[in-house]
Amino acid sequence: MNTIRRPICAGGVYPAQPLALKHALNQYLANVAVPKATLPNAMGIISPHIDYARGGAVYAQAWQAIAPLAQFADLAVIIGTDHRSADPFTLTHHHYATPYGVLPTAKLLVDGLAEAIGPYAALRGAYRHAHEHSLELPLVWLHHIRQGQACEVLPILVGSMGRYNANISPAQQPLVAQFLDALRVLTQGRRVIVIASGDLSHVGPAFDGDPLDVAGKTTLQAEDQVLLDHIQWGDAEGFYGMIAQHQNKNNVCGTSPIYLAMKLLATQSAQTHDYAMCPADRHAFSVVSVCGTTL
Repeated sequence: MNTIRRPICAGGVYPAQPLALKHALNQYLANVAVPKATLPNAMGIISPHIDYARGGAVYAQAWQAIAPLAQFADLAVIIGTDHRSADPFTLTHHHYATPYGVLPTAKLLVDGLAEAIGPYAALRGAYRHAHEHSLELPLVWLHHIRQGQACEVLPILVGSMGRYNANISPAQQPLVAQFLDALRVLTQGRRVIVIASGDLSHVGPAFDGDPLDVAGKTTLQAEDQVLLDHIQWGDAEGFYGMIAQHQNKNNVCGTSPIYLAMKLLATQSAQTHDYAMCPADRHAFSVVSVCGTTL
């Protein structure tokens, strides 16, 4: 039985050959002119999962800032958007491969987490990992920053945490609380980096919305900044509440990963290193916004 999840974006989003990949990612890092200082006690990162051609500069800023932790860690807990399902949590036993080699999945931790939230619910959609890019693209950066050295990973796909309600904390839902409690216990004693893989807003005709003009983009950036402010204040509930209040009208696809990472780490403050609005159609009437933030 094949237990390796092969990289589906290699040869398209990024080079499939290790040396070419190393050169490409180093070029993004070399273009980081003045890196912003990271928080001294940062334990995690919000990484984009947009393609590198559009988001490479944001990846580079954030991953350069978190490099010491990424290199020190012996376990990467990566929580990424499940674009194909609303299932709350989906695990896998398969190892994740990159052009640099294999990042082994921490199977005992998978089993422990599956036991805590229910094996059927946790693993019934495991096949979706094979075709989901949201974990692969940040893991390639992790592997690169570690100079090709492997560490264990705990890959978790997450869907919606339920209907948006600004007055109810998702962490009060039994399943979410069980997930967070179990993950804290299971990772005790490990040198952990937590990776939230999520982009921000998806707005415009490409996402069934109206075309964005200059004023619309200015408004969108201001709305994104409100979310980033809550993240930087360590206010996971405020971040979720702002999205829920407007029923996620801007299609923020990183809501669940970002919220869960902040709650898992009990984030008190964060540092946004870069932000970008990436074109999502030929005329840039649609955009995807992304951030690179250390937690």
